[in-house]
Amino acid sequence: MTNIRVFLNILTIVFFFLFAQTAAAQITWDGGGATNNWSEAANWSTDAVPLNTDIVIFDGTSSKDVVFDITLTRAAATNINTGYTGTLSAGSTNLIFNGVFTQNAGTFNGGSGMLDFNNNFTLSGGTFTQSSNLNLFSSFNFTLDSAAVFNHNNGTFVIDGAFNFLGTATSLELFNIRVEATHNLGSKTMIANETLELISGNRVDGSFETKNNLTIATNYSGVSSVIISGNNTRTITLPITAAMPSFIINDPNVTIQPSSTSGTLTFAQISFVL
Repeated sequence: MTNIRVFLNILTIVFFFLFAQTAAAQITWDGGGATNNWSEAANWSTDAVPLNTDIVIFDGTSSKDVVFDITLTRAAATNINTGYTGTLSAGSTNLIFNGVFTQNAGTFNGGSGMLDFNNNFTLSGGTFTQSSNLNLFSSFNFTLDSAAVFNHNNGTFVIDGAFNFLGTATSLELFNIRVEATHNLGSKTMIANETLELISGNRVDGSFETKNNLTIATNYSGVSSVIISGNNTRTITLPITAAMPSFIINDPNVTIQPSSTSGTLTFAQISFVL
């Protein structure tokens, strides 16, 4: 019996140390290094570069600017908290955020690399400028508040996984939008200044608006409206076999045509703004 008790005590200690080693540490940017580089250990409160499994915090401890000089695949949370007034710059670096991303203050510049968000994304304050390249969002909850600024930087915003648009902002203006997964926009509107591509997935609610090009694939479905606006002379071709959402056409110079001279093009609803 004594041997069993000793064994259980040892097992408990082993599990404790294993848990302690795997639990995420919270590491704060203190800007103590000679450079602005993420990869310089002296810039962090532990004087060690954070592991991808560590929670990273930017706050009033230091508002020194940050340069993402290494490719990252963040597994834990990245928090830009109130009190941080500096700028995080990605440059041409690819960044993957598998943990939650929260920005309440400061400036995030996405540069020209790829940004990939695979967890909750919250922008409640400060300025976020997406990459001029691909910006992938399978964010579960994408929260944008009206106090924050989201700049599209002529990049492509891709919905490639479960996506719920939340927050106090009523709309989001982007350059290119590509939709590849089911999405719920609530009562909000996502606006494409250049190209809107509806490739796959189902829109539960909300609206898309395009001021220029529109592509709808045959396997896309949705229940709310697509708004065609602007004043550009263009022709939009719609596939015969696709399930057309409701359309609101508010552009006197647009021409709508089917992809084939035979078949039926069926709209849930269509409205013309005169």
